[in-house]
Amino acid sequence: MSGQEPSTTARGPLRPRRVMRLVALLLAATLALCLAALLLSSGDSSDPRSVGEPPPEPSVFEEVESKLNSLVTARATWQVPRSLVVDQPERIGLMVGEGPSLAARIDDLIRESVPRAAGEVKVGPDVRVSLLADRGDADIEPSESVNQSTGEEVALLWTWIVRAKHPADTMQFTAHFEVPSDKHTFPVDLPLVMRVERTVGYTVRQVFVNWQTLSAIAVAAAGVVAWLTKRRWSTGLTLNRERPSRRRLKSFRAGQRRGGNR
Repeated sequence: MSGQEPSTTARGPLRPRRVMRLVALLLAATLALCLAALLLSSGDSSDPRSVGEPPPEPSVFEEVESKLNSLVTARATWQVPRSLVVDQPERIGLMVGEGPSLAARIDDLIRESVPRAAGEVKVGPDVRVSLLADRGDADIEPSESVNQSTGEEVALLWTWIVRAKHPADTMQFTAHFEVPSDKHTFPVDLPLVMRVERTVGYTVRQVFVNWQTLSAIAVAAAGVVAWLTKRRWSTGLTLNRERPSRRRLKSFRAGQRRGGNR
């Protein structure tokens, strides 16, 4: 037994075709394993839920857009008189939406109301509106507000008492509209231009004020002229007192000459 060769050598060397088949099978198995590993790794990285991670939170822009889409779009309309009168209180209104009962309320609050389109605004459960103007143009006080909105219809009204301080062809007002929603606030500015007419009393007062101003200027100018004139006269008298006359100088010099001759 010890002198016999192994059985493998007894069978003879392997054929080249079998070797090629074995190599091909090994390569195919290796390639299949690599592809499976790649698929598993890519699946784990693309799907965070496969490893138990929570889904990503939406961005700030997506959140704001979602909140805006949840708000209701309504038409805003100014309810104002044809013009304001200087120093006289007038009520200005801003209506969002519409409704028959709201229109009747506007007729009661605003004198000869004239509607003016203000544009579209977003409306939510909570809405804040304030009327703004330059302090030198008008005084503004909040007045009555009406909310007759239903689940399907928006009907809101805000009013302010406005007292214009001077006449103007185009006095600027702005309604600052805010809709708070959770972490965000959506502001909108609605402009308004009004004409302010003057009154006889305002004109008389302006003339009186201007006359007082001119009188004060005239009095001040007269005082300055009087002071300058008085100073000029006093300076002239002083100079005349200090300077001797020509006759006195001649007589004085003549006396000196006579005394010298003696």
